[in-house]
Amino acid sequence: MTSVPNTPAAPSRSPGSSARASLWSAASWPLPLVLDWGLRVALAAALGYSGWVHWDLHEVYDANATSVLSQGDLFLAQAVVAWIVAAAVLVLGGHPLWGRLSWLAALVVGAASLAAVLISVYVDIGQVGPIPSMYEPIWTTEKAWSAVAEGAAAGLAAVRLTLPLLRRVGR
Repeated sequence: MTSVPNTPAAPSRSPGSSARASLWSAASWPLPLVLDWGLRVALAAALGYSGWVHWDLHEVYDANATSVLSQGDLFLAQAVVAWIVAAAVLVLGGHPLWGRLSWLAALVVGAASLAAVLISVYVDIGQVGPIPSMYEPIWTTEKAWSAVAEGAAAGLAAVRLTLPLLRRVGR
């Protein structure tokens, strides 16, 4: 009688399943520590700067108002949201679920802020409901650097959100 080596049975898989971790599993989210923290800090700096510019300028734009809102109010709201999202990315950015949500929020805040500044410079849409007309067809230094920071924040968030996909394709 011959002896069969004692080997563990292969795990059963349904047709079409993969042995690799799915894109949305916790295993696909971690990055090397230096890369993860580098992206987190860079994004927090970009959103932090955007928030600081909006905080700094909110009083200048308080006079541009409707009966409900002023442009300064919107600037304050953007500053607070940018800072909250920056803090969320720093604290939660490496978590498989909350990290993805914080990076997605950073993408939305960065892209929306960049879109708002570009529209305010190039398109005169006038007052929209309670939102005052914010058309100002000039580039100031603070506005330009804020746009750069917002674009960087959106880009960094997009890169971080797509890295698990790129890592999976490279396997």
